[in-house]
Formats: sequence, structure tokens, C-alpha cells
Amino acid sequence: MKMPFTDPPLTGSEKELVLGYIRFQQEIFLRKLQGADGRWLDESVLATPLHPSSMTLAGMAGHLWFVEDYWREEILLGRSLPEPWASLDWQQDADADWHMALPLPRVLENLQASMEETRQLLVERDWDDLSDGSLKDGTRFSYRWVALHLIEEWGRHLGHADLLRENIDGEQGD
Repeated sequence: MKMPFTDPPLTGSEKELVLGYIRFQQEIFLRKLQGADGRWLDESVLATPLHPSSMTLAGMAGHLWFVEDYWREEILLGRSLPEPWASLDWQQDADADWHMALPLPRVLENLQASMEETRQLLVERDWDDLSDGSLKDGTRFSYRWVALHLIEEWGRHLGHADLLRENIDGEQGD
């Protein structure tokens, strides 16, 4: 059986609603990677692109792991990116997060851990606080902006995931 998902709340504080929508999108994405039995689809299946794009569900999982780590570690907390990101050759491949050669179970385990770390940070912090890190030009972000950006990021890729999964085996919906 596929992992359950939680509908976003209908009422609550701004933080509860926004975090509810992020979690909902994350859970639906993870379900896109599962078969009817609840196990992860085979890695070769998840590496199937929908031509003419080179985008795959496996690559998207790596990218979303990077998104969570980047916004939490480098931007919000002002830390250096952790591995595996620090060792990737971003000059050689600007989309290295989509193309890294790590076993999918490791990617999915780390993605889920990163999602939870980001969630905990967003629960604990005041959303009017500014990030400790910044872009190269010095631009800093409020925690609120980053939370809203995560809705946009997950939502955009969830739409891609719908198309990729339908291309793999015809499955539609959540």
C-alpha cells in the first residue's frame, strides 16, 4: 500500500497552513515514486525520461534534496553546503543535482531527512527573521519568503512528476 498523505489544513495559522501545503506536496511527490504495493519503483524505471526532456523522477528526487539543503543550510543558516553538494562539479554540470550517481535509496533517505530538517527549522523560527546566509550579491530572505518559495518549487516539480509517472505506467492522480 502506498504511503498515506495528509491533506493540507483548512484552518490554522499562516505557518500551519503553509507548512501543511509543503508537506502535502512532498508526500504526493514521494507517492509518485512508489508502486501500488508501497515499495519504491525500480531505479531504472525512475530514471526514464519523458522526451524531449531529460528530466526523470530519480533526477528530480536528487534536485529536490538539493533544494531543501540549499535553502536551509546555505541561505537560511548561512552554512556551507553539506555533502554530496560540496563535492559536485557545478562548473562542469550546472544541473549536477539532477545527474549525480548515487543509489536511489540513499537519495530518497536523504531527501526525506532533509525535508524534515527544513520543516523543523521553519516551525521553530519567526518567519519575519532574515536569513543568515545570502546570495552572492548580498540578498537575504525572510523565512516566510523561503517557505513560500518551497511551495512554488515543490508544486512546479509535482506537476512534472505527474507527467513523468503517467509516461512510465499510465498512473494518474495522487
